Amino acid sequence: CSSIACRIQWPEGPEEFVVFCKGADSAIMRRLTKECGASATTATTIAHMEEYARDGLRVLCIGGRYLSYAEYQGYIEKFQAASMAMDDRQGKLDAVAALLEQELELWGATAVEDQLQEDVGDTIASLQEAGIKIWMLTGDKVETATNIGVATSLLNNAMHRTVLTADENQQAHEVDAAVKKACQDASANAPNRELALIVDGFCLQSALKPDNIHAFMALALRCTAVICCRVSPEQKGAVVRGVRDIEKAITLAIGDGANDCNMIQSADVGVGLR
Repeated sequence: CSSIACRIQWPEGPEEFVVFCKGADSAIMRRLTKECGASATTATTIAHMEEYARDGLRVLCIGGRYLSYAEYQGYIEKFQAASMAMDDRQGKLDAVAALLEQELELWGATAVEDQLQEDVGDTIASLQEAGIKIWMLTGDKVETATNIGVATSLLNNAMHRTVLTADENQQAHEVDAAVKKACQDASANAPNRELALIVDGFCLQSALKPDNIHAFMALALRCTAVICCRVSPEQKGAVVRGVRDIEKAITLAIGDGANDCNMIQSADVGVGLR
């Protein structure tokens, strides 16, 4: 998720200190207060977001909370110190951000249609026919990413789809077991048609562990299309490095946002779109 701490000076009345936080529902929901997370409003918002995702819209949650002056000032000081650190700067910045990104209230959700440019589907289909493997690494929900995959011809009805998803409440060992079993089953029972793999961030976290990554990559590299959903910037980079280092393949990463920097920098060829 991405956050900003604001100091608001109203024309009348005292100034306020607020943190705004936007991100995927999976990122925002686990940062909510217990009361907000269990509220009817939050349940209704989640239902609306799932409906929007099924329609192919890109959804995000917005959370926030008010800060005291002491909290705000303390954050500024810690952020400035972390930003000047010579060792593990990004890790220290993430740790400071985590101090703010907790005990949030759910303030809203957005759903946006991301229209495709002309001829995207034909272009992707042509690249696939040329033997180029195309993977989509996105922060979108599984439903949204799948719909976009179909709209762009990355997925088609003739493909056999293997879907790896997990609930954030599942224990790590349960996810590990499910990922291992899915990789084994898909490899042993591969049909005589094109394969597609759809995996979410929770399962990907397990799949990228040293004990699982070779089996996962063996499956993924046999697929015509791979879609990784609800993934973090670090996971995007790890996937690219996995393909590059294990398959010894030439990788090209294309992205248009700050969340894509890790992926772009990890590839043999990285392209950033403005």
